[in-house]
Amino acid sequence: MKAEQYKRLIEAEIEDEETPATVSQWALDNAGKQLRSNNVPDGFKIRRQYGMTHLEPDGGGYGYLIAHSESGVDVPDVETLRELSPAYYGGLEKRNAYRRALLADPERLQREAKAISQVQRTVKAYRESVKAMQALTDYPHPARHQCDKWAGVIDEQRQQTRTEQKQSKAPKGAGRLG
Repeated sequence: MKAEQYKRLIEAEIEDEETPATVSQWALDNAGKQLRSNNVPDGFKIRRQYGMTHLEPDGGGYGYLIAHSESGVDVPDVETLRELSPAYYGGLEKRNAYRRALLADPERLQREAKAISQVQRTVKAYRESVKAMQALTDYPHPARHQCDKWAGVIDEQRQQTRTEQKQSKAPKGAGRLG
């Protein structure tokens, strides 16, 4: 991977800061008022579920936790909102600050791009090697499974399966860069 390509990927990972600002302004303007469907920011709706109330985008996705209650909910003040939804505020700010610092450091970008390229080449070589070994040890080879195990392929496949299972259960955007 070239540093310029990596830089574009990092730039694309910078998270929207406008929406949290909009939600904060809404909280500032409505703090203490009863939460109703007619006093939410444009493009948002209320979701009450599992003993919690969220303000979430109309198109779906993860919302801002408003309260640990489904009924009798008032709009929280900005400080409480930030405490209830840290990923949208302090977390987002830290992630974006890290990304911007990385973008401002061409030497580090180059080193990281080089490391990613090395991993990409290694993964490609690994996959090609596994494919070649499995072609040689394919049926009717009596120890095919053992050859995979001796080469570490079985352990790698188990680890990959566990990783994929964790990722499928993780919230969208989890594990993002930064």
